[in-house]
Amino acid sequence: MHFDDVLRKLGQFGRYQKLQFLLICFPVMISSWVLFSMVFVITDQQFYCNVPPSNDTFSLNRNISHRSYARMVTKTSNKCSQYLPSDVDQYLKDHDYNISDKMLANANLSTIDCSYGYIYEDPNPRDTVITEFNLVCDKRKFVSNIKAVFLGGRIFGCGLFGQLSDRFGRRFGFFMSLFCVLVTGCLVSLSNNVWMFIVLYFLQGVSQAGIYACGFIIVMEIIGPKYRMMFGFILHCVFSVAAILLAALSYFVRDWHHLVLIISLICLLFVPYWWFLPESVRWLMTRKKFLQVNRIMKRIAKLNKCTLPEEFMTKIKESDVGSTKTYTIVHLINTWTMCKTSLNIWFAWLVNGLLYYGLSINSVNFAGNTYLNFSLSALVEIPAYLLCIPMLSKLGRKRILCFFMFLGGITCIASSLMPPYLHWLKQTLATVGKFGSTAAFGIVYIYSAELFPTTVRNIALGTASIFASIGGAISPYILEFPGPWPLIVLGLVSILSGALSLLLYETKGKAMPDTINESTKYIRSEPCKEEGVKMISKKNEKPNSSSDEQADMT
Repeated sequence: MHFDDVLRKLGQFGRYQKLQFLLICFPVMISSWVLFSMVFVITDQQFYCNVPPSNDTFSLNRNISHRSYARMVTKTSNKCSQYLPSDVDQYLKDHDYNISDKMLANANLSTIDCSYGYIYEDPNPRDTVITEFNLVCDKRKFVSNIKAVFLGGRIFGCGLFGQLSDRFGRRFGFFMSLFCVLVTGCLVSLSNNVWMFIVLYFLQGVSQAGIYACGFIIVMEIIGPKYRMMFGFILHCVFSVAAILLAALSYFVRDWHHLVLIISLICLLFVPYWWFLPESVRWLMTRKKFLQVNRIMKRIAKLNKCTLPEEFMTKIKESDVGSTKTYTIVHLINTWTMCKTSLNIWFAWLVNGLLYYGLSINSVNFAGNTYLNFSLSALVEIPAYLLCIPMLSKLGRKRILCFFMFLGGITCIASSLMPPYLHWLKQTLATVGKFGSTAAFGIVYIYSAELFPTTVRNIALGTASIFASIGGAISPYILEFPGPWPLIVLGLVSILSGALSLLLYETKGKAMPDTINESTKYIRSEPCKEEGVKMISKKNEKPNSSSDEQADMT
């Protein structure tokens, strides 16, 4: 008996599933906050070279403030150098303090590097890592490195928590990641030098990776096939709504220490989850923990006001779903059938991570209000996710994935080719690119959960998230490319990945596989049937599909 068949009888989205989904939504919001807080923790600020106060200058002309004087002394063409303050003082006196920046630039004054620190001035002032540790000029390289370090930490975290949750359970991986975010976040907020911050920020990146991945799997494995895709995208929308709320929180909390600490301490609110969030039934079945399976199934039946099929436990024990075998990433690539699927889907994750994180981080660099720009960038994700639901239900997975990756790629390239005076069109096209990359990222998440079997699903998604994090870690460096090249590179790889996605097999109309054998059968059946709608029925195959499954598994 296939577990999806049981869910049809117990309720595919009854009270039990609704409660589990609601419980997972709040940690997912914290996951979003931890990830995107980097946008406000490491925000660029306008700066000028500081200068030592000159008594002569300020006493002779009291209308010149220290900030105005610093702005005047800083070289316009290179903010990392300043005119020699003594020369500026003399020049001011010679012209009776009636000069402009253009006159000063043409005065042929001696220049020196910024020797007295920096003064930060921005339309949206806030205390950030950049302002506290003076990560400008010769230290500017730290900015891209810090972002890459956090996203690089997610590379290790995805693999670590993917392995932990497949070996010790989804629940274990989920709570372990929440605990690690709490501890590392509090330590990050106490950082008093850039190297301490980098090390701890890396560890926070490791910790953050497990919350969303484990939570997403818990939700996907308990919701019935009829509603699985829809609520997968709704969970993505929750992630985006959280990003918008983060912009509001950051507007009021301008100190990066306080922002990081607040986000971390919220994790304490999830301590009661230990008594309310059970283990994934699918995972328990694959580990032959039938006593726990029976107990949880009775709870589901009670909350959903249904009757547990009497033959359920007998058929589950007789099936080949349960196994105490330990699986690793090797099982995803040890046959050509699984290998080509794994490599293709992982490349799609890498490219989508490259686009999604690159465009999200870059959103605050457009002209205008930082908080509004980020909010709009996050807001466009919600219609992107919601549009995917009817499109995937009607047209399947891989064709829509290809469409949105082409859309994101083409609009990114078009945006890069816009002349500077059409900055509004450039920003609009980049926003459409974010729309496409967001939809593609949401699809590839759902698609991956359906492609890989229960026994290796979290390892597969963990590894896929590693590739997405690699793409994210690369994105800050690609954004440093000169001219139009950043968006051109992002666009080209998106188009390439979209074309390759057409080689994947269609999962629309198929039950989620529980074993590698089931997954392999699905892949091999692809050429023999209509795309993603019918499954080959073999004489000795488990009855894991039924006529009604084809109708409601979308």
